[in-house]
Amino acid sequence: MVKKRLQAYSKQLSFLASPAGILLLFAVLGLIGVLNHAMWRDEFNTWLIVRDSQSLGEMLGRVKYQGHTALWALCLSFLRNFWQSPVIMQLFHWAIAVLSMTIFWLFSPFTRRQKILFTFGYLPFYQYLLIARPYVLGMLSLFVFCAIFSYRKKSYIPAAIALALMANSSAYALFIAIALLAMLGIEFIFDAEARSQYWKQANSYDLGVSLLIVAASFGFAGYILTPPADSYNHGGLDAWKLRFDLRRVFRAWGRIFGGYTLILPEHKRWLDLIASGLITLFAVVIFMLRLVKKPLAFCFFTLAYLEILAFSYLRFMGIGPRHFGHFYLVLIAAFWLASYLPESDGLAKRLSVSPKLLKLGHKWHQPVLTTVITIQFLGGLYGLPRDLIIPFSASRAAANYIQVSGWQDEFIVASRDANMAPISGYLNRQLYYPEVQGFGSFTLFGGERESDDHGDAISHEEVLADVQNLLRTQSQTERILLVLHKPLEIGLAPLAIEPIREFTRSWTASERYYLYWVGLK
Repeated sequence: MVKKRLQAYSKQLSFLASPAGILLLFAVLGLIGVLNHAMWRDEFNTWLIVRDSQSLGEMLGRVKYQGHTALWALCLSFLRNFWQSPVIMQLFHWAIAVLSMTIFWLFSPFTRRQKILFTFGYLPFYQYLLIARPYVLGMLSLFVFCAIFSYRKKSYIPAAIALALMANSSAYALFIAIALLAMLGIEFIFDAEARSQYWKQANSYDLGVSLLIVAASFGFAGYILTPPADSYNHGGLDAWKLRFDLRRVFRAWGRIFGGYTLILPEHKRWLDLIASGLITLFAVVIFMLRLVKKPLAFCFFTLAYLEILAFSYLRFMGIGPRHFGHFYLVLIAAFWLASYLPESDGLAKRLSVSPKLLKLGHKWHQPVLTTVITIQFLGGLYGLPRDLIIPFSASRAAANYIQVSGWQDEFIVASRDANMAPISGYLNRQLYYPEVQGFGSFTLFGGERESDDHGDAISHEEVLADVQNLLRTQSQTERILLVLHKPLEIGLAPLAIEPIREFTRSWTASERYYLYWVGLK
C-alpha cells in the first residue's frame, strides 16, 4: 500500500516537473492572478475606446492618441461581439501569454533550467501575463517568428505574417520587426546559397506576396503611431530630443541595464549611471562576442538594440519594464535564432575580433545570460504574489463600493479623467469629466481636453466650480457623487461637502480614490 502511494506521488511529481506540468502550473497560477488583478487606467483606456466608439474609423482615430499600434484595439473590438465584460480582455490576454510560453517550451533551444527561469520571470509571469496590454502580442509574434524561422527557405509568407502582427503590436515590437526584416534582407542579398534554396522551393508569387504583407502592415503601423497634430501624449510631434546630452545618453544606455535587472539607475547620480553603464557594457559585449560567429543573429541583436536605444534617447525613455524589457526579449530571441544558424568566421574577421576575445565570449555568455534570466525570475516571484496581496489599483474596490451602495446611477463627477478610466470601466458607464466639460470614459491626451501646461489635471478649485454650476443647472440633481484621485483640500462656500470613504490600498499611487457627496447649502 505504501509502495503504491509512493509510486503515485512519484508520477505526480514527475508530471509537475515535465514541460506540460510546468506550463499547467504557469497557466493555473496565471489565471488566479488575472482574476484577482485590479486593472488600472492603461488597461481600461483601450477597452473604453473600443466600447464607446461608434465606428472603426472613429476607434482608430482615437487609438492614434495613445502612442500604440492598433492590433490590440482590433482584437478587443472583435472580442466584444461575444462578451461585453472587460473580463474577456483579461482572459484573452492570459490565453496569449500561455500560448507564448507553450511555443517557447516547444521550440526554443535553451536548457531546461533556463526555460523554467524564463517562464516564471518578471515579463512572462507578471508584466505580460496579468496586466492586459498589447505587449503580449509582440512577445507572441516574436516567438512565432523564431519558431518558424527555419521555414523561410521554403516561403517567406509565414515570417511576413508574424512580422505584420509584430509591427502592429506596439512601437517597441515594430522596432524588433524592422530588425528582423533587415536580417532577412541581409541573408537574401548576401547569402547566395540560401537565396538559391529559396528560389528552388518557393512559389513564384511568394516573395511578392510577402513584401506586400510587410509593406502594408508596416505602413499601417507607422500611420497609427504618427500622433495627431494636437496630441501631447509624450510630447506629441515636438518631443524629439535632437540636441546632444551626455546624461541622456547614459540614461538611454541604462535602459538596457533596466531591461536586464529590472532596476533603473538613478539618473541624477553620475555614479549610478556610470556603474550600471559599465556593467551593461560588459554584458552586451559578451553577448555580441558570442553572437558574432552567427552573423545574422548578430545583425538582428545589434540593429534592434540600436533602434530601441535611438528611440529611448531621441523620443521616449520608457517608464517601466514593459517598455525597456524589450531589450531582454531581443536578447532571448537573438540566441534562439542563433541556434538555427551555422557558425561563420567571416564577420569576426571583418571586425578584427581576436580569438582571445571570441574565447571570452564563449566562456562567459552562458553565465551572464543565466544571471540575467535568474534576476528576471526573482522579479517574477515578487511581482505576481505582490499583486495578489496588494491591489494594483484601488479602482475595483471603489467601483464595487459604489455599486453595493446603489449609487452607480447617480450623477458622478470624476477627476482627473486619466485616472478614472478604470472606475468607468468597472461601473460600465460614462462619468462626467471636468477636463472635457462633459461625459466620457477614456482619455485622449490632446484635442479640447482642459489641462495645465504639462497636460495634467485641472485644479480642485476648478472641479468644484464645475460641480457648483452643474448643481445649479441640472434641475433634477440635488447632489453629486464626486470621485477624486487626491484628497480634497479646499471647499467652496456655497457647497456642502461630505466625505464618504477613501480607497488607498493600491500599489499604484495615482489610483487611490476619494469619494464625496456634494450639494448646495
